[in-house]
Amino acid sequence: MPVLLAMGENDPVHSALAVMARELPHARRVTFGGTGHGVPAQNTAAFIEAIEAFYHDVAAGRPAAGEVNL
Repeated sequence: MPVLLAMGENDPVHSALAVMARELPHARRVTFGGTGHGVPAQNTAAFIEAIEAFYHDVAAGRPAAGEVNL
């Protein structure tokens, strides 16, 4: 199952999401630079772009797994 893990670079739960990424081999991990735990509020445009890109990749049958830094 494709999973999108979105986290801020300065998010205090960053290590917990790293564990989830290791346990979920089909996860795409997106890290948003200069943000904390409130990524949707702190970088709304990039957050929406990441979700849309993930959705389009999954819908087109492209691999969802990987790591992206924004």
